[in-house]
Amino acid sequence: MSVRTAIAGSIVALAAVTLSGCDGTDSSTGFDASQVASESMPMDAEMSDAGMGADSGPRVDQSAIIRTGNATIRVNSVEESVSSIITMTAEFEGDVQSQDRSDSDGMDYANMTVRVPADRFDAFVGELSDLGDVEYININAMDVTTQVRDIDARVNALQTSIARLKDLQAQAATVTDLVAIESELTTRQGELDSLISQQTYLADQVGMSTLTINIVPQSETALTFPDLGGAFMAGIQGLLTFAGVMVAATVFLAPIAVVVLVVIAVIKTIIRKRRARRSPSAPADSQEVHAPE
Repeated sequence: MSVRTAIAGSIVALAAVTLSGCDGTDSSTGFDASQVASESMPMDAEMSDAGMGADSGPRVDQSAIIRTGNATIRVNSVEESVSSIITMTAEFEGDVQSQDRSDSDGMDYANMTVRVPADRFDAFVGELSDLGDVEYININAMDVTTQVRDIDARVNALQTSIARLKDLQAQAATVTDLVAIESELTTRQGELDSLISQQTYLADQVGMSTLTINIVPQSETALTFPDLGGAFMAGIQGLLTFAGVMVAATVFLAPIAVVVLVVIAVIKTIIRKRRARRSPSAPADSQEVHAPE
């Protein structure tokens, strides 16, 4: 048996004892034991009657979506971009939740978390491209419609129950009844406060979208524009270097080439002399070989 059921039983018992002999009703106070029992029934059953019914429950006109995102933008000036985001957030009726600045290798970095109205979130994200190059962006959406409806129903049920208990409190005939009802009121009021806190948090998360922005500086390479004159001079320098290498190679190989040419010339001269020595005896040899017998 749950504590709540025990309390309910106690209240019913106390009311029955107090109102005995009066058919469950005190004619002078109108305090009805059946009302106490009704207000002390388990919360799940009460939620079903007061807030979870198909036709009587609260309605949510549109889906409840919590949207969060992360983005990285590369900018020319981190400081100016931070100021621009602060101004832009104010223009969108949002607020800056946090801002961190850091320095690495002499370059400035920043990280900001901003919140803007959900219905203007897409427009805010779209304007980030005006600040620099959007390198990364990720948007998440979480549907909490069912959770919102459930909490709304429970809040309505508890508010109705508390109102009824207060009516019974005003009709209590004895101190015992009053103490029992006040105890139940305290319990339900605590539950109601907790649910209202959750309700407020969800409404805030749905109504305001959160975006974390990483702001990084442009690298030196990204900021350097093509230098045609420099490229031309680099080409000339490369050509001169190649020509210098070729001249050096020629100077180095020239003596070797001369020696090779001299050797080839000497060999050719020797071959020609040998052929010249053999040429006078060639006809005699030829006749001697082919003379008839």
